[in-house]
Amino acid sequence: MIAIRKLTRAAVLSAAFSFLTLGGTLLCGCARERVEVTVGKNGTWTRRAVYIVANLDPTGGANAPGGSNLSEVSSSFVLPTGAGWKITNQKTKDEKRVIAEKTLPLDQEIENDIVMKEGTKPDLGGDKPPKDGPMPVRADDPPKPAKILTSNRVSVRQVSPGRYVYSETLHWTGEGPASMHKFDVKVTDMVRASLPAEMATDENVSFIANTFSREFDLALVGPPTPLIHRLPMLMSAPEVFERLITRRAGKGLLAALNEKYGDKMSAQQRLALTRKLIQGIMDEMKESGPGQAGDPNSSENSKNSTGASLFVSVKLPGKVVETNGIADPFSGEITWSLYPEAAAFGDVTLTATCDTNAKPGSR
Repeated sequence: MIAIRKLTRAAVLSAAFSFLTLGGTLLCGCARERVEVTVGKNGTWTRRAVYIVANLDPTGGANAPGGSNLSEVSSSFVLPTGAGWKITNQKTKDEKRVIAEKTLPLDQEIENDIVMKEGTKPDLGGDKPPKDGPMPVRADDPPKPAKILTSNRVSVRQVSPGRYVYSETLHWTGEGPASMHKFDVKVTDMVRASLPAEMATDENVSFIANTFSREFDLALVGPPTPLIHRLPMLMSAPEVFERLITRRAGKGLLAALNEKYGDKMSAQQRLALTRKLIQGIMDEMKESGPGQAGDPNSSENSKNSTGASLFVSVKLPGKVVETNGIADPFSGEITWSLYPEAAAFGDVTLTATCDTNAKPGSR
């Protein structure tokens, strides 16, 4: 999980680019999906999915030589089909987009409109990217079908009169990204040193080290917003970054320790262990710099990774009474941002509940 590197301002930013990839492609990737859900007071809801890739034709012209083959939305996504979908294509100098929109009655669901393919790792033509013109992309010879890595299911249901629940689950259908579960041996040593002697068995150390690594990585790439974007705070506000990691990774680790060990560890021991691990990883990051294990430019590191990002926003009628997203009191939206690789650690569920009988008030 952690690679030894001198922590300078450049190293922090470089590390962010390498760690985020979970396969060497995410920040290098050119694809993203933006989903908007709007629910009416009667429960009718509209789903708008926007699939976006970079237009690698520098002229923006549809008839430019080779331009149509440089990047296509369908190379990164499986687009929804079937009755009810309205499909629109857009193209600008910088981007190609496909917009898919569908309106449904209450208590119906949509499946598989977040279906992402394995990303193609950009070939930068050596150590330096090209200054001008389209970025060449590695191609298999002979070409191989892109792997499908994600699926999803989303619904808006009424659980009581005027009370609606939006629920969406993102599922990882492929093998785990090549770089998953790679963590520095120092994490293992840190866990062993933090445990009471009678609990420092190989089995316990392995479980806790893997769990902590999972929760830490998930905090960096998962919803409601990836903390990988906050890595530069290691230079500007390390105390704030530590609090963010504690809230996200600490919560998950505490829950796992409680479930695994129960009365074998007191609540005070579980809390002390979690604090030691987070403080230890923060100290190592400050000293060495965060980074992806292995070479981020390696083709091996790009396996089973989408190279895409996902942003979901939901607008509900009435008062939002419960959500695991981020509520915006100005727009009235609930939002989540994540990298789909978060679902490789286990299904990711986004949820929000509203009450149309209550006054909107604060959300």
